[in-house]
Amino acid sequence: MKKTRPLFWAALFLFLVIGISACQVREKGRKPGPDWSRSVPLGVFVRGDIDMVVNPDGRIAHLVWLKEGEEQNQVNYMQIDETATVQLDRDLDLPLIQLRRPQILPAGSDKLHLFWSSRPDGRREWDLNYVQLDETGQLVGDLKQLAGPDDDVARFVKAADGQGGIYLAWEAKVDGAIYGSHIATDGAILQEAVRLVDQGTRPSLAVDGDTLYMTWMDESDVMYATWPQGRLSLDDGVSLISIPIPRGSNMDGPELGVAGEWTYVIWSIFNSTGLEAGTAATEYIAFPKESPQRLNAQKLRISPDEEPPYLPHESAYQITQLAPPLGGPAGPTDFVREPGLTDSRGDELAVALVLNQDLRLDTMAQIGMAIFKDGQFDGYQMAGKTDSFSQEPVLATDDEGNLHIAWREGGHGSLAYYAVTTAEGRAELDRLQANDVANVALSGGIEVIAGMLFFPLACIWLVPGLFLIGLWHLWRGDSDLNNKGTIIVLIISIVVSQVMKFLFLPTITTYVPFSAWLDVSPSWQQPLLFIVPLLTLLAGLLVAFLMHRRTPSGLAFFFWFTATDAILTLAIYGVTILGVF
Repeated sequence: MKKTRPLFWAALFLFLVIGISACQVREKGRKPGPDWSRSVPLGVFVRGDIDMVVNPDGRIAHLVWLKEGEEQNQVNYMQIDETATVQLDRDLDLPLIQLRRPQILPAGSDKLHLFWSSRPDGRREWDLNYVQLDETGQLVGDLKQLAGPDDDVARFVKAADGQGGIYLAWEAKVDGAIYGSHIATDGAILQEAVRLVDQGTRPSLAVDGDTLYMTWMDESDVMYATWPQGRLSLDDGVSLISIPIPRGSNMDGPELGVAGEWTYVIWSIFNSTGLEAGTAATEYIAFPKESPQRLNAQKLRISPDEEPPYLPHESAYQITQLAPPLGGPAGPTDFVREPGLTDSRGDELAVALVLNQDLRLDTMAQIGMAIFKDGQFDGYQMAGKTDSFSQEPVLATDDEGNLHIAWREGGHGSLAYYAVTTAEGRAELDRLQANDVANVALSGGIEVIAGMLFFPLACIWLVPGLFLIGLWHLWRGDSDLNNKGTIIVLIISIVVSQVMKFLFLPTITTYVPFSAWLDVSPSWQQPLLFIVPLLTLLAGLLVAFLMHRRTPSGLAFFFWFTATDAILTLAIYGVTILGVF
């Protein structure tokens, strides 16, 4: 009966792993940075950009995204509270035609402005539509067409006017012009479509006080203009910088932000061809908002390290630490793109980014958040960490300075994720839950077993020590541990095996044990780097000592020690051999 117990426990463990994998739910993201909660998945089948706004008190966040439907794509509307608990989730009652890029802004009195592009099947030209939503996601009033198919609307952007109304600007592909409109808090059209620019693309809007700001592209030049609120008119603009876009490259932005006395223009270039294919860089210019001028771009230099060196930071946002911009000769991460701006606070501007960061021994596009202040890039913090490609972040803030972020996750961007800096959100989302244990047991258990299956490779570091103790055994005819010479040879053999182990698995000195599956506090990382290898050594000695009582042989002692040490080492560090850490 005793002989069957190991097989029984092994079978039981395998059954539990399979059972966990069968009922596994989608896991939350891991802790990304000191001020951000773990991220939580909210929606599936997301087919386009997510947009989000937050109530002034920060207690309710509103999200919309395009969702894959049975007949046509639909617009999904969701409300969540400060703990990311879903309060309302419904498909909006919009016409079942081709839709894209639904966007929202607060309209006051618990209403939202909603606008989107659409076109019937078989038509190539896009129009631009508008309606209001009430607090239950019901459409209020009639749908309005702000720009018809004769304009063929391309990119369109919005900005709150500070009174509950909104400004809109859009590209008309038919004549190449940029048009604007002003809508009141109740949905009334305060200013019909006005031509703002004769020729231009990629508009971006910002409002500060009584002034509306806009940037756009005129071929490769970034242009800039301002209007007093409510007085939209044609403007030639001022050239700020030329941004050549190489053939085969894609541009995000430019995005316009105003904070304090400074204006920022931020953009990114993704390289899809050539020697730099797959890389992306984000650059910016900054100037006093009343003094537009020609400038040279500055590049965001961000470390690729998974755990950047955070330093204390005082901020108007609810941010207490920032990693400084990367300086010196160290190489920055080679992928920073898709800047997404939120409302400024004081003289600071927060910007969401997608950036490649180390994830185990791989790199992964994760979500970060940068702070700009007094015309400079002040620092950054990681805001989202999941196990798959993240993209298209949208950032929002509330009156307390808390930041809320949402993005698409997955190779095809099919999941919606959300994270927050509020105390309530961090307390709830950071809490360990049953599905966290299940996911750790599944991922950790499988990788522990996979690591132990590399045991034959342990022969590489065991053979030299085994050769020494084995040669001694053959020379003497035995390896009785009552002999001092045997003890000396055994110690030398163990030392040689340990040196060979570290040469074979150099990641023992760099990989923080268990960090492949758990978030390890920085204060524990250095102790674990030292303690865990020591514990595997002591465990091997303990097993060898206990087994030595049955077989008082130095050769047997070495075997039991190295077998135990190798199995435990591979169970913990074998994940590094898998090439996924």
